[in-house]
Amino acid sequence: MSEICGLVFGSFRDDAPDLESYLGPQVVGGIRRVLNRPARILGRSTQVLPNNWKLYSENTKDTYHASILHSFLTTFRINRLSMPGGIYIDDTGGNHFSQAKLDYAAEDADYKREGLRSDTDLRLEDPSVIESVDEYGDSVSVQILTIFPSMILQQIRNTIAVRVIRPRGVEKTELDWIHLGFADDDEAMTERRLRQGNMVGAAGYISMEDGCVGGFVQRALRFNDADSGVVMMGGYDAASQPFRSSEAAIRGFWKKYRALIGD
Repeated sequence: MSEICGLVFGSFRDDAPDLESYLGPQVVGGIRRVLNRPARILGRSTQVLPNNWKLYSENTKDTYHASILHSFLTTFRINRLSMPGGIYIDDTGGNHFSQAKLDYAAEDADYKREGLRSDTDLRLEDPSVIESVDEYGDSVSVQILTIFPSMILQQIRNTIAVRVIRPRGVEKTELDWIHLGFADDDEAMTERRLRQGNMVGAAGYISMEDGCVGGFVQRALRFNDADSGVVMMGGYDAASQPFRSSEAAIRGFWKKYRALIGD
């Protein structure tokens, strides 16, 4: 068993590498950035996904789908693929994190120039669910970090959570959500985190689509190319990128998976 920033990891292997070597220095840095002080659990929930666990792993590594599938993100200026950021992948390909930085002035100008819908007729009756503060002082509004094979650490604005993937069959996956705050949070920050928690999870304004889209893909694969489907985008490499319009992290997942199964 090993621990980093309060997260505890275990392995059945006697020859498992030490945790920081397994994660790589970039991913370790991504964890320490988010969990930079003692954390506490605010709540937990579990949802059942109608798909193989690997489809959800792909979902968390895919930066393309967020601003396409989750219209809440772009409508309310939380995350667009054009925002500054990057993808950081360890040498094995299995562990990664992506970041998006929010420049409020630049986003305002983009939305107005392009006539995007949040500057037209869509508003929240209660905007407190998306109101946030830059608690890390680095303008990173979204960071999604994955640890192969089954853990995700998220920071979306001020909502922080660990997600754990639990395979329950070929076509069934349980996804556990552990919502976090910090021991030194004041009452206002705790309230902010709880409100923003409505953006993610089984019924989240952002991520409820993830709960069903994996099932769509699972069903579609049965009728394509003898239970498989391949769409090539962006080459073969699984290396870090200084931008987010890339599928490098997905290729990294399969690079790691194939290495483990000897394919």
